[in-house]
Amino acid sequence: MAVGRVAKAVVALCLLAVSGACSTGPMSALGFSRETIAEVPPPPLAEAPKMTFAIAPPTGVPGNLGDALIRKLHVYAAQEGLRFPTEPDMSTNYVLKVHLTAVGSYSGGTVSYIADVYDAQGRRATRLAGSVPAGSTYADPWSSASDGTMSALALQIAFGVRAWLFSGS
Repeated sequence: MAVGRVAKAVVALCLLAVSGACSTGPMSALGFSRETIAEVPPPPLAEAPKMTFAIAPPTGVPGNLGDALIRKLHVYAAQEGLRFPTEPDMSTNYVLKVHLTAVGSYSGGTVSYIADVYDAQGRRATRLAGSVPAGSTYADPWSSASDGTMSALALQIAFGVRAWLFSGS
């Protein structure tokens, strides 16, 4: 029965996306902007090693796993030469905001993320997205996510941030 509701929801979202190609319609009625979000370019290569990043508390994830993600991000950021200060009052050049979601099935779960980097003026600089497999559980997908899952996510995010940061000219 629940699978039927999920299928109906997916079909409804697909129909909304297709109808969004029109100049007016459900997509604009739902508040989705038709404008392309201009991304801020990365800093010049000479300045990149000096840039600092604050990490906002992750959203969409249970607190213990969010804390694990932040700890792992600090470790991998340091290994990648990124500056993620731990002092909350230090001013930074960028803010990293991560949203996580978990989906479970009988064959295996997946934890997905969207990580946005914003500059000091609040403009989005880049968006990263990805996922890692988690154990299988259908009822509560977060119960299959572990410290290792958060470690794999943190590594992907740190690599992505570094790739963007050092892609300038």
